[in-house]
Amino acid sequence: MADRKKLAKALLSETNFAGQPVPGWIDAKSLAEQEAIKRYGKDTEHNGAADAFRHLVWSGMAAKKYGNAVPTVLGAVHEFIEPGQPEAEANMDATNNKYGRYIGSDAKDLQQIMDRAKLLMDYKIAPTLK
Repeated sequence: MADRKKLAKALLSETNFAGQPVPGWIDAKSLAEQEAIKRYGKDTEHNGAADAFRHLVWSGMAAKKYGNAVPTVLGAVHEFIEPGQPEAEANMDATNNKYGRYIGSDAKDLQQIMDRAKLLMDYKIAPTLK
C-alpha cells in the first residue's frame, strides 16, 4: 500500500520537462483536455478527434516525464480494468495512448508533442470512433 501512495505522489508532482515546469499527472490530463477541445470542439470529446488528441498528448507528456513503463501500465489499467467501457472505446484509447508514448518519448518539449499529435490527427493515423 505504501508503494501505491509513493507512486501516486510521484505522478502528481511537478518536475522539470526539458527545462520547463511540467504539470503533474492530473494537471497534464486537464491541459490535454483543454487543448483537445480548443482544437477539435467539445462535440468530439467522446470517441472523436478531441478524445484521440487528448490521449495522444497526455500519454506523450507522461512518456516524456516518466519513460514508457509508467504510462503503459497506467493506461492499460485505466482502459481495460475500468468497468463499463466498451471494447471498441478501450481499443481506440489504448492505440492512441501507444502512439502518444511513441511521440512523447523523445520529444524536446510539450509543443513538439502537440505538433506530432496534430500530424497523427491530420493524416488520420490516430483512430476515432466518430
